[in-house]
Amino acid sequence: MHRHRIEKADVFGFGVVALEIVSGRPNSDSTLEDEQIYLLEWAWNLHEANSEMS
Repeated sequence: MHRHRIEKADVFGFGVVALEIVSGRPNSDSTLEDEQIYLLEWAWNLHEANSEMS
């Protein structure tokens, strides 16, 4: 079970790094508006709105 959790964390971490590279943004940026501070939240909001990254 311990190994299974480690693999999931590795996959999640890889996804975050890939998203940072594609978007050109850090994982969090406190200088942005509230709904854009966290990269994953921002990307999910764009996904739900069927919008592209901007």
